[in-house]
Amino acid sequence: DLFLFGARAFAQLADSEQRTLVLKRREAAREAARRKRSTDFSIRTELLDAKTQHDEGMARLSRGDARSAIGYLEFASDCDPRNALYRAHLAHARFAADPQGAGRAAIAELGEALRIDPNCAEAWCIAGEIYRWANDLERAEDAFRKATKLAPGDRRSVDGLKAVLLARKKS
Repeated sequence: DLFLFGARAFAQLADSEQRTLVLKRREAAREAARRKRSTDFSIRTELLDAKTQHDEGMARLSRGDARSAIGYLEFASDCDPRNALYRAHLAHARFAADPQGAGRAAIAELGEALRIDPNCAEAWCIAGEIYRWANDLERAEDAFRKATKLAPGDRRSVDGLKAVLLARKKS
């Protein structure tokens, strides 16, 4: 068997056309292996993009999956720690996941977001929602008023302010 295999190989290499064909196949196989090796260790850059992670976290939060949104929003906040909006949405996700246990921590995170950007209307609106939930109507009204001034077209802050004023009127 070994002798026959050697004889066939010699016959292929002796014929110039078959030799060229064999060499082309061998080079194509090497190139394919080289390409495969070069892509095995590539880094997926969308995993390092804060906006992509934030968008995925917000998509999960909008579907009501606050617990899984926290990881994405934490990563976005870690990638871009000076982005107040990312921090505000992280605080909102934590509060949505555990309103009883995360209320104070969410307010602290919102305070940090507002320290970074005092004009972040989203942070003020989320703070207003948390204060309203905690029945701290005075702070809720103040937060919703600031959010309304910063983003007059945002209906959430206007509706939140109306609800707070109505609740204050009743009490």
